[in-house]
Amino acid sequence: MLRVGRATAEDDEQRWHAQRVIEFLRIHPWRHTLVGKLSYGLQKRVELARALAAEPRLLLLD
Repeated sequence: MLRVGRATAEDDEQRWHAQRVIEFLRIHPWRHTLVGKLSYGLQKRVELARALAAEPRLLLLD
């Protein structure tokens, strides 16, 4: 569902957190690139960023 209207403080906080994860993993130069166009290694970093963006208490990696 598409939400219309002003961004809430929660939206701003989520956006800020996502930006920190992107910068931490050094994928910010490719933030507007489709994942399918990225190298395998960068695709894996994007997967990790998605996992970290959810702020899990525990993250199991293989």
